[in-house]
Amino acid sequence: MRTHTLAVVSAGLSTPSSTRLLADRLTTATVGALRERGVAVTVEVVELRQ
Repeated sequence: MRTHTLAVVSAGLSTPSSTRLLADRLTTATVGALRERGVAVTVEVVELRQ
């Protein structure tokens, strides 16, 4: 089985970042939906700001 990679990019300014929180929720939902369909997925997170 082939594994797909989901790239998540976030560049929020505050701590905690609402952009990152949204990205985390979207990632969780997307990974869950893909795994229910039998799709293997890994997640790579890129933070543009620290």
